[in-house]
Amino acid sequence: MFKKFRINTGWVFTIATGIMLICPGLVQDGMFMDGQQYACVAKQLADGNGTFWFPHLSATWTKAGSSFFMEHPPLVYGIQSFYFYVFGSSLYTERIYDFSILILSTILILQIWVSIFRENEALKKLSWLPVLLWLIIPVNFWAFQHNIHELTLSFFALGAVLGWIKHIQSNKIWSWYLFISVGCLLGSFLCKGIVGLFPIIVGCLYVILKLESWKRLMISSLIYVVLFFVVAMLLLLDQQAYESLSYYIKERLWYRVNEEPVVNNRWIIIGQLALNLAPLILLAAISYSYIKIKKLNWKYPEMQWFILIGLSASVPLILTHVQRNFYLVPSLPYFAISCAFFIVPLVHYLNKKPWDKLKKIVQTISLCFLLIALAVTAFSIGKTKRDHLLLQDVYQIGQIVPENSVVEVSKTLVENWPLQMYLIRYFNIALTSSTEEADFYLTEKSVSFKNDKKLINDNLNYYQLFKK
Repeated sequence: MFKKFRINTGWVFTIATGIMLICPGLVQDGMFMDGQQYACVAKQLADGNGTFWFPHLSATWTKAGSSFFMEHPPLVYGIQSFYFYVFGSSLYTERIYDFSILILSTILILQIWVSIFRENEALKKLSWLPVLLWLIIPVNFWAFQHNIHELTLSFFALGAVLGWIKHIQSNKIWSWYLFISVGCLLGSFLCKGIVGLFPIIVGCLYVILKLESWKRLMISSLIYVVLFFVVAMLLLLDQQAYESLSYYIKERLWYRVNEEPVVNNRWIIIGQLALNLAPLILLAAISYSYIKIKKLNWKYPEMQWFILIGLSASVPLILTHVQRNFYLVPSLPYFAISCAFFIVPLVHYLNKKPWDKLKKIVQTISLCFLLIALAVTAFSIGKTKRDHLLLQDVYQIGQIVPENSVVEVSKTLVENWPLQMYLIRYFNIALTSSTEEADFYLTEKSVSFKNDKKLINDNLNYYQLFKK
C-alpha cells in the first residue's frame, strides 16, 4: 500500500495544489457578481420560479423587454438548480457545484492524457502533470471560486474532445464515441452559446496536421457536423426551446456584441492569454532546452493538435470587443496538456533517477503540503474573501426586511449589481426605482434624511434603511 502511495506522489502534490489554490476561496463568503447572479437564477429555478427555457432572476428584473433572465442559454442554471434542490439555499450550494465540476473536469483531463499514452505505462502514470499545469493558471483557479459559466462549458467541451480522441483511436468512420461527442458539444453550446462550439472543428484540425488518414476523418467530421445540426434542429422543434434560443441570439447575443463593448482594443484578450500562460511557457521552455541539450527524439504531433484546439477556443474572441479574461477558461485545459508534452521528458528523466532519499523528501513535502492546504481551507470557513462590508449591510437588511420583499432605491443603487445579487441570493429581496411597489427605502449614507420616511437602521456601512 505504501509503495502504491509513493508512485502517486505527483497526484498528492497536484491535489494539494488544487486545494490550496481553490478551496480556501471556495468556502468563503463573497463572490464575483456574474457568478452570484447565476446562482440566483439557479436558486429561483429550484424554488419553482421560472422554467428551464425561461429562467427567472427577481421580481423586478427586466432586460430588452423581457422579465425573464435570457443573458445566456439555460443549461448551467438547469444543472445547478438540481444542487439547490438537493442542498438547499446554503452559502455552499453553488460552491459544491463548482467543486464537482472541478473533479469531473480533472477526470476528463486525466482520461485524455491516458488515452493519448494508452500504450506507454510510464507516461500514463504522469497523468497528474497536465492537471497540475491546468490548476496553476491564475484565471482558472480564480474562476473555480466564482461560479463562472465557462467552468461548465469547459467540462462539456472536454467531453467532446475526449469523444473525438476515442473515435480517432477506433479507426472507424463512425463510432458511438462520435455520438457522445455530439451530445457534449450540444451541452457546451447550451452553456454559453456560439463560443461553446469550438470542438466542432477538432477532427478537421487533426486532418490539417496530417496525423491521420484525411479521407476517414473528413468523412467523420462531416458526419459529426451533420449529426450536430440534426440534433440541434430536433431540439428546436420544441416551441419553448426555439423561442428561448431565438430570443437569446437575436436580442441578447448580437446586441451585446454590437452595443455593449467591454474593451477598446480587441487584442487585449491575447495579452491576457499570454499573461496567464506565462508560468507554463517558462516551464516548457526549460524542458525544451533540456530536450535540445540531450538531443532527445521527443516527437508527439498531438501536442500541436492541442495547441490548435486551445487557440480555436480563445483566438476567436478577438472578433468582438466583449472580452473578459475568464472567457479564456475553456481553452486552458488544452494549453496545459500541450505544455505537459514539452515538460514530460524532463519529469520522466528525473523520475528514473535513483534518488531514493530525495524522492522520500519530496513525498514528505507533498503530504505536508496537502495537510497544510486542508488546514488553510478549514480555517477559511466562515470568512469573507470579498465585499466584506457590503455583505455586513446585506445581512442586516435581511434581518429587517421580510424575504420576498421589494425595496425602493435610487437609480444608482438599482445598478449596484453586487448589492442587488447578494440580496436576491440570500433573502430574495429585489430592488426597484419605482415609488409604488415597496414598503422600504434604501439609500446611500451620503443622501440627506428623508422627512417622509422613518429611519429604521443607520448602522449600515454604506446605506440607510427607511420604512415608508
